[in-house]
Amino acid sequence: MFAVPIPPANYRTWPSFVSGVERKDKKQIRDLYINPVGATAKAGEPFPDESQLVVDVFEAATDSTGTFVKGKLTKVYLMHKVHGAGATLKAGTIGNGDWLYGAWLADTHTPTGEDFATCRGCHAPQAGSDYLFKTEEYFAKP
Repeated sequence: MFAVPIPPANYRTWPSFVSGVERKDKKQIRDLYINPVGATAKAGEPFPDESQLVVDVFEAATDSTGTFVKGKLTKVYLMHKVHGAGATLKAGTIGNGDWLYGAWLADTHTPTGEDFATCRGCHAPQAGSDYLFKTEEYFAKP
């Protein structure tokens, strides 16, 4: 059995994957960070084992012009790619390769208790980009 580590204290010093991602359906703004291992990935190739992607989830409000404005940090998600982890999922479970998921409150130590089947279901159509969203945007950066 594989366990997802809590996000390391220094994850905000990691390279930015993408930032300011607006999830209007959830009234959220998200900033994503990729660990140094994941930052070695090349466009069109799978991310290496031990890649970690941390997502800061902020409340979002709408200002008088209709623009989303970042509010307080509410949750922190982590995706961790561990060689062989996908093979340990129960039969019939939607898989995302070897990616594991974790979710915590803003303190990064209190688990949210979320059902990660929802996460895997949402990411499943992204198999061509190693189950990650926003890879085109990430790899297009100079």
